[in-house]
Amino acid sequence: MPPIQPTGRIPIYCSDACRKAAYEARRLRKPDAFTVKVVETSTTTEIRHPIETCVDNVLASPWEVRKMLIELARKINRDEFTEADWIALEYGFDRLSEALIGRIQRTGSVLGQR
Repeated sequence: MPPIQPTGRIPIYCSDACRKAAYEARRLRKPDAFTVKVVETSTTTEIRHPIETCVDNVLASPWEVRKMLIELARKINRDEFTEADWIALEYGFDRLSEALIGRIQRTGSVLGQR
């Protein structure tokens, strides 16, 4: 205990830390000292799958293919592709062009026989 001063109150605790510890001990003895707060949280996890799964999903619907081609056109118009992107895209464009030319040669039109 600290020495008793000639004036003022007689100290009960030796330090502020002891005074706080005593307060916490008294507070925890009260019936309403513990409250339970339910917190609902949600988490998302990334489920990895092969890119082919996405490709198959798009190709299963002509409308999804249409949306994908429109978005590709928008990205081209906004000049969002890097040089490396264009090198990768060139291969895909070449395969698409070959397929369309083959279709025209077989059927006379992209839409089929007329």
